[in-house]
Amino acid sequence: MARTALADHDGAVEQRRVASQQAAKAEFDRQPRCATCGSVRSLAEKTDLYEVRCYMCEPEVETRRETPNGAVYGDDGWMHATHYLVRRQRMPPEVPGHENPMHPDALCGYRCRRKARHDGRCEPYWREVERTLVMLKAEPGMDILESDQGRILFS
Repeated sequence: MARTALADHDGAVEQRRVASQQAAKAEFDRQPRCATCGSVRSLAEKTDLYEVRCYMCEPEVETRRETPNGAVYGDDGWMHATHYLVRRQRMPPEVPGHENPMHPDALCGYRCRRKARHDGRCEPYWREVERTLVMLKAEPGMDILESDQGRILFS
């Protein structure tokens, strides 16, 4: 906290952040859809600056390791256990977002990218691209299997 206060002793960093946020919101209001692919763009924050981004033209992909029960490893415990290597892609919202939850274009908000009062199942912000089962050691007689959940690897 002290480092942040010292870095922004004259308020210039906060002013730059607020100006960046206002400029990004104004650009988003002018053009909520991507001119290239037509999907809804999103406000993204990079460190302390904001930008308007299309997640279809510039995909954001993350890789994480999960236990067979679905819990995400927060440390290197995956190195000693059978686990899943999961790649996920961030999906763009289906409607332009809005800060007022009662606005007709507001997003659902519960890990969903549809309108707030939509019918049907919620569509998640993250879509699973690939799920690979990683086993520690291949024992004699075991084969590499293909399944509907992805490849099985041995390490």
